[in-house]
Amino acid sequence: MSKSWYLMGSHSRVSGFENDDFSLFAQSGFDELLADSPESTDVLIDGITKRVIIQQSTKDGVLNILSRFGDYKAGDIVFNISNKLNFLVTQRPYFNKMYQRSKLEECNIDLRWVDENGSVHSQPSVLYSNIRSNIGIDEDKTMILPSSRRQVAAQYNQFTSKIKKEKRFIIGGEAFEVIDVDCVSDVGIVNLSLRSSGDINPVKDNLELGIADYYGNVADYQLAILNGDYISIEDKQTLQINIEIKNRSEVVNVSDELIFAIDDESKATISSTGLLTPVEKGLVKVSISFRDITKTLHVNITASTTNNYSCEIVGDDSIKYNMIKNFRSTVFNNGIERDDITNYWITDIDGSSPSSLASILEQDQILHTCKIKANNKKGSFLLHCQNRSKLAYKNKKIEIKSLI
Repeated sequence: MSKSWYLMGSHSRVSGFENDDFSLFAQSGFDELLADSPESTDVLIDGITKRVIIQQSTKDGVLNILSRFGDYKAGDIVFNISNKLNFLVTQRPYFNKMYQRSKLEECNIDLRWVDENGSVHSQPSVLYSNIRSNIGIDEDKTMILPSSRRQVAAQYNQFTSKIKKEKRFIIGGEAFEVIDVDCVSDVGIVNLSLRSSGDINPVKDNLELGIADYYGNVADYQLAILNGDYISIEDKQTLQINIEIKNRSEVVNVSDELIFAIDDESKATISSTGLLTPVEKGLVKVSISFRDITKTLHVNITASTTNNYSCEIVGDDSIKYNMIKNFRSTVFNNGIERDDITNYWITDIDGSSPSSLASILEQDQILHTCKIKANNKKGSFLLHCQNRSKLAYKNKKIEIKSLI
C-alpha cells in the first residue's frame, strides 16, 4: 500500500473528507488482501459466489469470517466451496471501515421436518449436545446441558419461524421434542431447546429420511386441469383455465401459488389467474405449475367464424278443406345443414294475429316436422319456423282451398 495511513495514529482534527478517503483506501487494501491471502476462499451465500477470508479463532468450533461490507448478515448459511461444508453466521457482523467481521459455526446437522401444510423442509443447523457456547460476544461463557437435552441454532426464516413447542424432530436416530423457541436473543437465529422424548414410532416417523411425524402429514398434492388437456377456441374468445388442487384427496385453495406460463406470447397471452387471451391463430402450450408439479394444456386458436343461419320449410303451398298436410324444416349455417331443434307456429297473413284457418296437430322438434289440419274456410295463413337460438327463421304462405 503506497499511501500513508496517516489517520490511524493521528489525534488532530480533520474535515471529514480525510475519513472518507481513508475508508476507500482501507477497503481497497482489503481487496488486495482478499486476492493474496492464503486464508481467502470462495463461498456461496444465497446462491451468489463471494470471496471471503475464513480464520481460526481462539475457541474450538468457531471461525472468524471477514468480507467486504454487506456480503452477509447474521443467520446466513455460508457454503464453503473448497471443503463442501455449510456454516452458520452466528453473530451480527461488525464493520471497521476496512472489512466486515463475524463468527461462523459449522452446520453439523440438517434439521428436517414436515410443516403444517405438509411440505418437507431441510435446514442446515448447528447442534449442541452437552456444552452450548454462547453465540454472543462473550466467548468464555458456556451453558451445560443435561444429557437428555439438545440445543439447535438455525437460520431464522419464513419456515423456521413457524416451529412451535412440542414439535418433534429425529436427530441421530433419537426423537426429540421442542420445549422452547427463542427468536429474540440472537439476530437472524432461531434457538431451539429440545428434550429427548424417546418415542420413535415407525408408523408415523420416517426413520430413513430422519423426519418425525412424516406419515399421514406429508403432502400428496395432485393437480388437475378441469378444462381437459386440449381445447380449441376462436381468436375472438378468451379462455379461463380452471385448476383443481387436492392434497391427500381433499380439495385445497392454493390458487395464489399457481404459476401459469405460455410458450408463444405472439399467439396468446395468459394472466396470473389463468385467463388466456388470443393474439393470432395457432397452437400454444400452456404450463401450469404448483410447487414441484407441472402439467400442460394445448390450446388451438382458430379464426372466428361468422354465423349465417337460414331455414327452409318443405311442403305444399296449399291444403284443402279439412285435410292434413306434413311439413318439414331444415336449418343451415353458412350453407351447411345443422341438426338443430325447431319450433313451429301459425298466424294470420299479417304475421302476428292468430289464424282461424288451420291448426297444428303435432310437431316433432327433433325430426323438425309438423302436421297441419285445415279448416273449411278459404284464405291464407303463415306457417313460421325457428331454431332454438332464434338465429334461423322462415315463414311459408299456405292457402286453404275448397274440395271442388
